[in-house]
Amino acid sequence: MRWACLLVCGMASPLRAQSAVIDWSRVEVDSDGHAIFEPRVSVPEPDPPDIDKLTGYYANADGFYGRPTFIEYLHVRRGDDGRIEALKIVGDHNVPRGRLSWRTARGQVEEPSWRMPIQLQLRDDVHDEEGFWWSPGQHHEIEWEPGYAAYHLLGQNPSPRTRNALFYRVSEAEAREAARTHSDAP
Repeated sequence: MRWACLLVCGMASPLRAQSAVIDWSRVEVDSDGHAIFEPRVSVPEPDPPDIDKLTGYYANADGFYGRPTFIEYLHVRRGDDGRIEALKIVGDHNVPRGRLSWRTARGQVEEPSWRMPIQLQLRDDVHDEEGFWWSPGQHHEIEWEPGYAAYHLLGQNPSPRTRNALFYRVSEAEAREAARTHSDAP
């Protein structure tokens, strides 16, 4: 039984608990009378997330963007082009408020998953108003937590401390108040 638990635990995502089915019904007895148990382990795929429950307002205060004392606010929403996107409500000098922070591939609204590749909007020169570009889609991912209370942005970032960020859900009122009272980070 311990072996099966190790196998199952190794399959589970570190961010989301999963259930496994272990079928011990297959037993063989050899000619010497020794029993051989061969469990079959299956981990069912969770139901896809509900897009309406993913959308809303989120904040990040863990220094993912390279500023450990600054809080960014995002509005995760359905885009007009079939993407899930995050609009900055309070941003920074690289990607200011009113610009998209990240987006999924087209069609993600129709086929959502708990972990999705994304593109980040970037800019090399903060003084170039036309200098925005999208990162390749294979360097960053979003992983949603069960219960829709948060998501993790996984991949490269400016902070040397971590490779992922936690964006936690906030109310629309809190995000709008932050937009009214906070400046974008310098």
